[in-house]
Amino acid sequence: MKTIGLVGGTTWVSSADYYKLINEKVNQQLGGLNFAQCILYSFNFADIKKLTDEQDWVTILGLVTEVCRHLISAGAEGIILCANT
Repeated sequence: MKTIGLVGGTTWVSSADYYKLINEKVNQQLGGLNFAQCILYSFNFADIKKLTDEQDWVTILGLVTEVCRHLISAGAEGIILCANT
């Protein structure tokens, strides 16, 4: 099974929704006690909101890129951005 890197923190609610849905789908497909192999990084949403309000898209892109690199270094073979909006 491949390992999924989850970039969360666009609120903890969306991160939890994605985590739950991914694991439900994996279990539906594979059955038994099979669930997704995931690595989750969660931003502090207050930091992201501040940068969004300032329209500092370059800094946000840099932060997300850095997190993706860390997830890949930790073994993630794919990345999902957990956002509902």
